[in-house]
Amino acid sequence: MPLVSGFEQILLQRKADQEEQRRVCGNCYDKSGIGFVLVNEMGEKIKLDYLSRALPRIQRKHGLRQIRIHDLRHSHASLLIEMGFSPLLISERLGHEDIKTTLQTYSHLYPDKQAEVAAKLQSLF
Repeated sequence: MPLVSGFEQILLQRKADQEEQRRVCGNCYDKSGIGFVLVNEMGEKIKLDYLSRALPRIQRKHGLRQIRIHDLRHSHASLLIEMGFSPLLISERLGHEDIKTTLQTYSHLYPDKQAEVAAKLQSLF
């Protein structure tokens, strides 16, 4: 998928940092984490439960509403729907095998779309 502007540089810097950590650590560096973005200084892959525990601390620190990591996925999909992107594109982005999954999961976000369709059709007449 194409990256949002600026993320490429962040990821390239992350990779350079990891290569430097690997050089400094030598044989102690865990090579199983090579190619992964989320690894610690020793190359060990960061586990999902670490992120799940860290997110609430970050949210409190910055005065953000408490949500789970998985809720970020729903927020992303909701924003894409609100921006008017097609359900097929959203389904592909979320990795759903079938567009029905996307439509069933996010159908509650489409009720105003019927009024929008009617208004656009009305404008044609």
